[in-house]
Amino acid sequence: MNTYRIYEFNSQNHIQKRHDLAAPDDVTALEQAKALASKTTLEIWENARLIARVGHDGEAAP
Repeated sequence: MNTYRIYEFNSQNHIQKRHDLAAPDDVTALEQAKALASKTTLEIWENARLIARVGHDGEAAP
């Protein structure tokens, strides 16, 4: 299991919340993060590696 951090951003593009999750791989972490993305923009990180930025529309950008 890998540990990921998900950061939620507010409308001013500032971090407003952090979530920690465990997932076996990047794809699973991204799927779990997309469930949160309906209201805000998110970034998914594993240590110092940015996995993706997910917009409020649920679309991910590497």
